[in-house]
Amino acid sequence: LTEAAAQGHMVAQYNLGLVYHEAQGVARNVDRAIELYTQAVRGGCALAYVNLGTLLEGERRDVDGAEKAYRAAIEADPGHANAHNHLGRLLQNERQDVDGAIEAYRAAIKADPGYAQAYYDLGVLLQCERQDVDGAIEAYRAAIEANPGLAQAHNNLGYLLEHERKDM
Repeated sequence: LTEAAAQGHMVAQYNLGLVYHEAQGVARNVDRAIELYTQAVRGGCALAYVNLGTLLEGERRDVDGAEKAYRAAIEADPGHANAHNHLGRLLQNERQDVDGAIEAYRAAIKADPGYAQAYYDLGVLLQCERQDVDGAIEAYRAAIEANPGLAQAHNNLGYLLEHERKDM
C-alpha cells in the first residue's frame, strides 16, 4: 500500500490516509493522513476530499479549508450525500448560515433518500434554529424510517410530540 501510494495511485493514497487517520495498525498521524488525502484529491477522489475536510475542520480548526474540501467533494461527485451533509453541518455550526445548511441537508437527502443522518441533522436545525416543530417532526420521522436504530431521532421526536405539540 505504501509503495503504491508513493507511486501516485489515488486509491492507495486514500486508503493509506485512512490507515493513519483511523490508526489502523499504526499510530494515528493526522499530518500524514492530511498529506495523503491531499495527494489523493489531486486525482479527484471525493472520499479523500470529505476526509480531508473532516480533519481540517476537527483537528486543525481550519474552517475555510474544510469548507473548500467539502465543496470540492461535491464538485467531484454531486451525488456524494456525506459531502453535502458535512457541508451542512459546517455551514450551520461554524458559519451560522441556516439557509445554506438547509440547502446542503436537502441536497444530501436528494442524493441518498435513505441517509438517516441528513434527515436527523435537518430536524435538529429546523427544531433549534427555525422553531419549525412540524418540519422537525417530519425530518425525525424520516430519519427513523431510514434507520430505526437512530436513538437521537427517537428521543427528539418524543420530546417534540410530548412537549411542543399541544394538538396531540
